[in-house]
Amino acid sequence: MYQLDCGWTKSLVKVILSTITEYHLPKIVPLIGLLYAPQTQAQELSYKGFDFHGSLAQTFAVSDGDNEYLISKSDEGTFQFTEALLNVSKQFTDDFRFGVQGIVRDFGDEDNFKPALDWGYADYRLSNYLGIRAGRVKAPIGFLGEARDVDSSHSSILLNQGLYPEWARTISNSYDGAGIYGSFGNFEMGFLDYHIFYGTKREMPDTFRMQRSLQQLDPSAEIELQEQIGISLIYETPLEGLRLGLTQFQADTFSDLTVINEFTGSRTIYPDEFDYRTKMHTFSGEYNWNKWTFTAEYTQSLPDVDFSQSYTNAFAQSKIPPAQQVYDGTYQAVYQEVYDATYDTVYQAMGGDFNPAAAGEADRIAQETGGAKATEEATKARVAIDMAVQGLQETVSDLASVDISRDSRGWNFGTEYQWNDQLSLILRYGEEALKEKTTDPNFHRKDLSLGARYDFNQYLIGKVEYHRIRGKLGQISGDSYDTNFFLTRLSFSF
Repeated sequence: MYQLDCGWTKSLVKVILSTITEYHLPKIVPLIGLLYAPQTQAQELSYKGFDFHGSLAQTFAVSDGDNEYLISKSDEGTFQFTEALLNVSKQFTDDFRFGVQGIVRDFGDEDNFKPALDWGYADYRLSNYLGIRAGRVKAPIGFLGEARDVDSSHSSILLNQGLYPEWARTISNSYDGAGIYGSFGNFEMGFLDYHIFYGTKREMPDTFRMQRSLQQLDPSAEIELQEQIGISLIYETPLEGLRLGLTQFQADTFSDLTVINEFTGSRTIYPDEFDYRTKMHTFSGEYNWNKWTFTAEYTQSLPDVDFSQSYTNAFAQSKIPPAQQVYDGTYQAVYQEVYDATYDTVYQAMGGDFNPAAAGEADRIAQETGGAKATEEATKARVAIDMAVQGLQETVSDLASVDISRDSRGWNFGTEYQWNDQLSLILRYGEEALKEKTTDPNFHRKDLSLGARYDFNQYLIGKVEYHRIRGKLGQISGDSYDTNFFLTRLSFSF
């Protein structure tokens, strides 16, 4: 049962005020000035047939306690949630258009204001039933996949993270390839829109979270999308205000690893080590009635991980020192122990004066009495290491052969009330969990959120949002299973 904890609000207010006044007031003042922009019709920015649009969104996020949720340093309060977009498009003929959009984004440790191509593609529509898009095309995931970058198209700051993860926004928002789309139907039967696509190879950004995780094993590791394939169907039903959606999506990922032996420092390349396939099924529904909008989404993700045998061997060798190295070290240690004890005895017997004879005698006795002991101890150590390496190899191989994919499933329900032309109120609840560990809060997330959106004018939108989260799925660090997460955003668009 959810209980709203208000004890943390005082510290939250202090964090917000101190952070704004000390670091980010110069960034926010220009946006506040836009509150008083005249309420006139927005003008189309164009030049010689080219249309220009853009947006700038700045978000502040803070979580209570020591829990870093979704964004690094959210427990301290962070403004590292920024997105700037600029696109240009041209309608060359009634059937052919081209557009491109650049993005500069910061999301905690991701992106870090590195300019990137968000999307850019050519669109040729042969008829209402068939059109072709090619290039870096917006991915049609759920209802908001192709409109996700338009802040005015949705009232929430955080969308359903099981379907639209913010940490993967740069790579999941589009695909490199080609797709066909079209629409069938009539007003009596309803309209069915489809989009079928295929994406080719694409490198991950350097700041991508999965890539940074692999680089902890190998600083030179890189992840590459091999291919993407999917279909999106949206059915506008004859019942006014009701639409249904289905998305089927599959992505293959590949990475080479250079495993570093922690004991010798040597680096060995093992190709074709890591293959990761994700299949995703999403069902969506939306109903608009008077001033109310009701939405529901169900998502199932079916990852499949494959480790090669060479990777398991390399991993085992990197975690346990080589047997010969252990043998040599153990032998030397035992031999030196016997030699030192013998020399000390002879040294004392000769009155404490240095005498080469003492060293020779110590060495002779150590070889006779200590050599066998050193060999015995070193052999035991080597056998133990050989068995440990073999055991770890078998263990990791067993894990690699077992289906260790995280079959995650989640659902999300939301309602929005349009109070007036400017103010909207939002209530949402969702759950996501790994199928086999649904009762373990380490692999589960329950998210109850309240929010509001206010359109100051046609250029500037303000949003506030509070999340009460139970479970550690999505949590970066922290010991508590309960997180209070607060966000506020100002976005400007033209």
